[in-house]
This record gives sequence, C-alpha cells and structure tokens, in this order.
Amino acid sequence: MATEIELKLAFEKGLKNSKLSTLESLLAGLKCAFTLEKKDLENAYFDTSDFLLNANKVALRIRKKINDKGEIVFIQTFKTAGQSINGLSRRGEWEWILPDDKLSLKELLACEAWPKFIEAKNLLKVFETNFTRYQTDIHWHDSAIELVLDWGLIISNGKQERIHEIELELKSGNQADLVSLAEELKKRLPLFASDTSKAQRGFKLFKTVE
Repeated sequence: MATEIELKLAFEKGLKNSKLSTLESLLAGLKCAFTLEKKDLENAYFDTSDFLLNANKVALRIRKKINDKGEIVFIQTFKTAGQSINGLSRRGEWEWILPDDKLSLKELLACEAWPKFIEAKNLLKVFETNFTRYQTDIHWHDSAIELVLDWGLIISNGKQERIHEIELELKSGNQADLVSLAEELKKRLPLFASDTSKAQRGFKLFKTVE
C-alpha cells in the first residue's frame, strides 16, 4: 500500500483550451526545472448496481496507457476513503498490473482494505474518464512534487463533462511546500482548490437524469 498525499486545483469553467502554454511560462518564471511528458489515459470506473463502493467512499478503476516501450498496459487501482480539505487529500492506494482489460477479483479479495461485505462478482463499469495528461516532476523549496495537468472528458450514459484540473502530489519533503506551490499557481491561473475527485464527478454524472 502507498499513502497518496495530493492537492487538486480545478480550473474555472468555460476555458477553451488546456492552458498548457500558460502553465509552462509560469513554471519557468518560478525557476522550476521541468520537462512535461504527454500521456493519453483511458480509465474505466467500477461499482455495484447499488453503488456500494461510492457509498463507502472508495474507488476502483482500470487505467489503460502506453508505457515507455510503446506497449499497452492495464493497471487496476483501488483507493480507500480519505480526508480531503481545501483540495488536500490523503488516502490509501493499491495497484496491480493486469494481463488484459479485465478486473482481477482475486487481487481485490486479497487486499486487506477491500470491504468484505461487497460482492466483487457484482461489479460493473459505471463511467469513463478519458483525458490527456501533461506530467512533470519538480523541486519546490525542500520537496519533490509531481505536477500534472489533465484535459479531457468524463463520459457516462451518453453524457459528458469537461476535465480541466491540476494535481500536485508530494513525492518527498513536507506538506507545507505542496500548499505553497498551489498558492503560487492560484495567483497566476484561474484555479480553485477542489475536494471533488474525477470519480465523484463521474458518479454524479451517471445518476443525473436529463
């Protein structure tokens, strides 16, 4: 298990582009050495028909991506409920490499954090989050921080919402530096701290009646 400490910043609605060039200029102005990598990610999120995972504030997904060798990789991720205040969250995370685009129920049932009262065999795909990720590792004060800019869509039942956000994850160092970097970004970009995950937005979209 890993403990994930991250801070999410969402862009104001209505922006017509990803603000990538603005972010690059901003990081250069802050004297952060960086090299942005571009990745296209496809994510399928799962739950039971009565949304027991969502009710217990845990998330399960399969991510499809291309690795450094140009190979298609499928990664199953399970995240436990965590605390999220002003965009800053801390939660448990487990990951497994899969041979194909299919849930490994064996790994889930062996995971110590899996809610034992939930029948894994009843899981089904509820929504997708498909986006382009621009990612870099930077050093800010005394900390190593991963910065990602995500631009894409949440898709469910023929409906969709825009994904447009920045996530900062603390790799080493202290939490105060994470908050400090977020404040610098908020000064220069139309961002606000968000406690709402892509998964939470996906479930809300799934349940929305048009």
